[in-house]
Amino acid sequence: MVAPLVDTPSTPDRDTVLHILHAVAIGDLRDDELPFNPTRAFADADRVRPADEDAVLRVLFEEEDPDINAVADVADAVALHWAAEAYRAAERHTASFLRWLHDPDPAVVTLAAALLVWFSPVSGLPGALAAVSCDTAEARASANLALAHLPGHLGSDELGALTTGLASPDEVVRGTAAIALARRQATALPDAALTVLVHADAVAVSGAVEGWDRSLRGHVAVALHRLGL
Repeated sequence: MVAPLVDTPSTPDRDTVLHILHAVAIGDLRDDELPFNPTRAFADADRVRPADEDAVLRVLFEEEDPDINAVADVADAVALHWAAEAYRAAERHTASFLRWLHDPDPAVVTLAAALLVWFSPVSGLPGALAAVSCDTAEARASANLALAHLPGHLGSDELGALTTGLASPDEVVRGTAAIALARRQATALPDAALTVLVHADAVAVSGAVEGWDRSLRGHVAVALHRLGL
């Protein structure tokens, strides 16, 4: 697991390492699958037998003229098994992921926020996301989107951070704060948040936050749909 490399300040290009960690742990899952239920997603993974894995590995790496059709009936199940193993290995390092939200490198903070939402909430996660600095817009925006995908009602720290975000001079911070409020507090949405969302929809806000697959426009559309608009 590459988590210790990110934990080491002297590691060069730690954000690149974190990108690799995300790719290995989450694979090709997209954030429109959040909130993620690993029990459901990996339900068939544990049915794979060692003999199935051996057969797939032999075809992929040992045979000179591999016959993929020979393992077609188990290949998908084996791939799912490997995906589940990678996810579970990463899950053992969520305490490290939480620490990265306090990292001095905003790129690490940005990616850590986007990674943490794929796992069961770690103790202290809402407060740590709320405390992410507004000094770097990308990190704050990623933290806002992470807050949008946490379960339950907003705590006071979360609500304070998102309300402050609505007044940010940065459009992405404002937009992601409004998105989070719409997803977590739809029945008591501040007027300022609705104004931000409607404006973002009208101007077709572009781009995406690093570490997140869905575009900002997509996040806005989901938020407005949650509001019945």
